[in-house]
Amino acid sequence: MKIYKGISGAEGISIGTIYYFSKIKNNEGNLTVGEAIVKAKEKLRKLYTIAKDKLGNDNAKIFEAYDMLLNDQAYISPIIDAEKIGVAPCEAITNQSNKLISLFENHKSEYMRQRSDDIKYVGDLLIDCINGNDDIFDIPENDKIILVAEELTPADTLQMDKTNIVGFATLRGGSTSHTVILAKSLGIPAIVGIKDLNKNLNGKNAIMDAEKGELIINPEEKIINHYKNKLMEEKRKRDIINSFNNTVAKTSDGVRIYVLGNIGNIEDVKNNTLDNIDGVGLFRSEFLFSSTNIKPTIEEQIISYSTVIDVLHPKSVTIRTMDIGGDKKIDYLDMPEEDNPFLGNRGIRMCLLNKEIFKEQLKAIIISASGKSVKILLPMITTVEEIETAKKIIKEVQSELTVPYSKKVPVGMMIETPSSAINISNFVKYCDFFSIGTNDLIQYITASDRGNEFVSNLYSPYNPAVIKVIFNVIKVASENDKEISMCGDLAATTDMTALLLGLGLKKFSVPIPMVNMLKYTISKINLKEAEKMAKKILNTEREKEIKAIIEKFNAELNI
Repeated sequence: MKIYKGISGAEGISIGTIYYFSKIKNNEGNLTVGEAIVKAKEKLRKLYTIAKDKLGNDNAKIFEAYDMLLNDQAYISPIIDAEKIGVAPCEAITNQSNKLISLFENHKSEYMRQRSDDIKYVGDLLIDCINGNDDIFDIPENDKIILVAEELTPADTLQMDKTNIVGFATLRGGSTSHTVILAKSLGIPAIVGIKDLNKNLNGKNAIMDAEKGELIINPEEKIINHYKNKLMEEKRKRDIINSFNNTVAKTSDGVRIYVLGNIGNIEDVKNNTLDNIDGVGLFRSEFLFSSTNIKPTIEEQIISYSTVIDVLHPKSVTIRTMDIGGDKKIDYLDMPEEDNPFLGNRGIRMCLLNKEIFKEQLKAIIISASGKSVKILLPMITTVEEIETAKKIIKEVQSELTVPYSKKVPVGMMIETPSSAINISNFVKYCDFFSIGTNDLIQYITASDRGNEFVSNLYSPYNPAVIKVIFNVIKVASENDKEISMCGDLAATTDMTALLLGLGLKKFSVPIPMVNMLKYTISKINLKEAEKMAKKILNTEREKEIKAIIEKFNAELNI
């Protein structure tokens, strides 16, 4: 028995036979760079369609990003220029790709490091097109295959027949790679960055524990039995969790809790059963602005918003205005490079600097909201002046409309900066509701980039300051009879559900696939006991001690 260690990509356990995968390559070199670009674009269009149909618009954007790189003259022009002076096309592509990869791969920002993977993929795609390398996936029809490879591209992951594949393990790749993202969407466990993987593993029996980041080769019988029992227990738990479908969430002592859904596009509405949620707590509208290179018309926006609103009616839909900036770029907006985009021109700041586009979005929302339950959520508010200005623009938009529209749309704001959290008592008279965005809030409170390996350990929801800030936000909002919900990743982290309930949170907004799991977790928690635990934690100064208290509470309830 041998254990290979790697990085957990997509969690899960699988038992199967190793198949070492490598694509067949040749070196015919028949196409020019220009011809290869045309062929690569055609392939990306097909992959986009497959991804959109199988996994939704968000995951399909990966292939849009690759297509944009093929249109980026800063990348393409030097390759074509080199080809013109006699450099072999594949060599020209490799040289330019390596030059850009070297600029990005050691960047302090995880987002920028990810760009190096994108460049490598597009370069390899062009070379494959030039050499006539097709994607050939001759995978055996064993009952259960753990696919091992030096690396897997998103195209590989998407195009394989995954009927018998129960796990992915690769030598290369990071925990935030596009392939890992697709593996999570496909529900297939994945481990990346495993050293010493080789073809000699082909055909060997193996267990993948992706939670631990372990690939166990030729496991002993007692290890196999241990994991078989774990799989049986997981199935039993899944069956129980699925029984919460189309039920309302209640604590074990009968307190009603509201579980809403986060959606990123209209495909989320088409592909999920919405009877299971209490409404939409976060509709990310930026997909309308980032999914094409052309600004969406008011009519196109109305169609998208109305599709979601009509399906959910009479339940409420909260639409967040475009949260552009940070790591989200829009081609048709003037968005110069910023040294620190996450502290730069993003969210409401970008909206107020692009007032006409902001007004068009507000018009579309207000028209779509006519006769329905719709709320407007403003991102990245840090000052009273910003929300005052935004509300004035909403009134201005309403005065300009000559078609039926909603005359009273509740307006709220994201609590995702220390400024908005600390100053919430000043915001209550300007807002109808609040939504806590924990992803940025934790990052800003702890001054740590969760994508930066040197400080990612500091990005922690167990930090006493994070917990105290969240408690104060919930307390102030509740005391002023303002609706307060949470829509960040923390809302869907079931290890933290008991603490959040104990802090006073009664409304969670989570990815739709997490809804039943959250309801199941809530059902096991006694609210009064959770409040006692939260009180104890608020008086605890060390993160390690806070984590231990929560783990003990959850273990006693078998959460």
